[in-house]
Amino acid sequence: MEDIIVTAQKRAESLQDVPIAISVVTAGSLTNAGIRSTQDLSQSVAGLNVTRTTEATVFTLRGVGTQGGSTGQDSAVATFIDGVYIPSMAGSTFALNNIERIEVLKGPQGTLYGRNATGGAVNVVTRTPKQDLAIEASAGVANLATMEGSFYITGGTGAVAADVAVYYRNQEHGFGENRIINRDINKSRDFIIRSKLLFELGDETRMVFSGDYGRTQGSIAMAYRPVPTSQLVDGTGYAEFIAGGNGYYDSQSEFNPIMDTRMFGGSFRFEHGFGDFMLTNILAFRGADGFQRVEVDATPVKIVDAPLFNSEKQWTEELQLSYGSGPLTAIVGFFYMDATSRYDPFQIAGLAITGQTGGLSNRIINYSAQKTRSYAGFGQATWSVSDNTNLTAGFRYTVDKRTLEAEQSLAIGMPLPDAMCRSFCYPDGTLFPLASFDQSRTFKKPTWRLAVDHQLTPELMLYGSYSRGFKSGVFNLTSPGDPPAQPETLDAFELGFKSTLLDRIRFNAAAFYYDYKNIQAFQVNGATTTLTNAATARIYGFDFDFLAELGAGFSLAGSGAYLHHRYGDFPVATITFLEKPPGAPDYPGYTPGLGNYVFPNCSDSAHTGNFYCSASGNRLVNTPDFSMNLTLNHEMDLGSGRLNSNVNWSYSSSFYWAVDNREKQDSFSLFNAQLAWTAPGDQFSVRLWGRNLGNKKYLVTLNQNGTGDIGSPAPGRTYGVTLGFTY
Repeated sequence: MEDIIVTAQKRAESLQDVPIAISVVTAGSLTNAGIRSTQDLSQSVAGLNVTRTTEATVFTLRGVGTQGGSTGQDSAVATFIDGVYIPSMAGSTFALNNIERIEVLKGPQGTLYGRNATGGAVNVVTRTPKQDLAIEASAGVANLATMEGSFYITGGTGAVAADVAVYYRNQEHGFGENRIINRDINKSRDFIIRSKLLFELGDETRMVFSGDYGRTQGSIAMAYRPVPTSQLVDGTGYAEFIAGGNGYYDSQSEFNPIMDTRMFGGSFRFEHGFGDFMLTNILAFRGADGFQRVEVDATPVKIVDAPLFNSEKQWTEELQLSYGSGPLTAIVGFFYMDATSRYDPFQIAGLAITGQTGGLSNRIINYSAQKTRSYAGFGQATWSVSDNTNLTAGFRYTVDKRTLEAEQSLAIGMPLPDAMCRSFCYPDGTLFPLASFDQSRTFKKPTWRLAVDHQLTPELMLYGSYSRGFKSGVFNLTSPGDPPAQPETLDAFELGFKSTLLDRIRFNAAAFYYDYKNIQAFQVNGATTTLTNAATARIYGFDFDFLAELGAGFSLAGSGAYLHHRYGDFPVATITFLEKPPGAPDYPGYTPGLGNYVFPNCSDSAHTGNFYCSASGNRLVNTPDFSMNLTLNHEMDLGSGRLNSNVNWSYSSSFYWAVDNREKQDSFSLFNAQLAWTAPGDQFSVRLWGRNLGNKKYLVTLNQNGTGDIGSPAPGRTYGVTLGFTY
């Protein structure tokens, strides 16, 4: 079997030698499974659930994730590209081009990937330029008037090599229609370009300059509609929505919800080896600018109209010194980050704020910025105490200083901005200052990892570990008057093994127990949001990955995960109802109306009118109990060419969208398939493919708020043909 090399411990090692639960998706696996972007990764990595909150991609791994996705929030599953941390959850939404492999590291990575990696890390590794000239190109068409193309070229001379990779996809027709303004919705457009310049300055010295720019547009996860259990604030609900002739992918909005996100960055990596030491320095800049116009009420009436501009900018510097000789391998390093996250501005118009309806656009304008300076020192060492046994110890100390500055105003008689203009583009009207905020907080935390591994036989390695992860405290930029959410921590205990059987089967598995404390929980109340801390949670389960070469051209790959997950002591709120809404049940469940979003598990045992609400014992957000995927590949000679066929199946059991466990995504399965023929010489190919062939209808996001429960559908069935060329 082909050996898979990973850099999970910031050095090149065989996957089977690393005492960490890792799922690896290679470039070939991405193509075979039809994975085009980070949103599709859950179809190849069991235990990883990927949802959306407007433009933000939300990773939840083994039950640990970030609820919400507003600017300034950090993902509990950290994303890295070639070792560079991606701060923006919106910046984690990108097409996967020029990829060598993706490593999904499970469990807290509190030492080497310490930046907020409470739940794990998604490490995207792009290809390295080669000296020999090589060209790869493809072009394809698909249903819904979709065009797709990619191009890659690499080459070099002497000590210099470079590459350029370009990807473009445009879905012209949407899966649905906005029936109010007759516009296509639930469609997307992606463009991304990456380049690397490599200088080989000697046997042990090299420099790599990298740069990329990407743009994602569309209305996926933006075009909301009522869900079957909802009653909207205008008195209508799902039954009325369907009776009005609307389909599953349709919506009703007085404007066209849209997102337009630009992601960009560059890095300089320097490596120099001297003797048994290697010095590595990574200096990087990352940024993301976005425009969103979100309609949270899913009605034709202007109740919540939220146009917003968001921006994330970050400089990082990481210095590493590694050592490897005899029984000892070690690494020490220093990490620094200077980042700014801002809304410029965040706006809310409509009945929810100003009491105005129709075309009137009086609104709240919120300019808010969070500045972060983070410092961390870290180190990890592995000692081979015998030929078959290794001990690993790692430690990191992180200091985060967060500063919040915000200004809130009320705009009267000023038209809403369009996608190309912020509020100050319209000088007419009156701006009334409401409040200003200035807060600062410093968060400090040690994290660590202890592990032991033992090579029981040449084909079987056993390991156990105890590690702690830390996710920094954070301000809520959409509600800047709130105090910051406190840091969360996770203590993880894991036992696992990695095995290779009969030189044909690779099977790796792990069992784990998590003690999760001070969980940052995101709640929506009417037109405002609150970021709070849950008390505790307990998570335990197991997961596995396997690859089997079956012979006769067949191979089978897959993964599975089982989780048991419950919130511990989690008091939510004490709510006083002055008057029970007409038709409401005797207990205070969800009641339509602005600001009336509450939890259904409330009680008033003393009959005082004060209802104590709790989420204790509820399941964690965005976490299915069971998930699994299988991929069957077959390759055979056909005439003078080669035929490759592939079928991919993924399954997710049901999960809840919010801590109240009121709205649930039912279980679902997805089927993808492709048939590819490659001409002699591997220069030309044609590929027929289909994704979500069963046309399964499920949601990519659901929003519970005071105007009603609303969701946005995930893409339906797509199919097409792609022509490829290789030189």
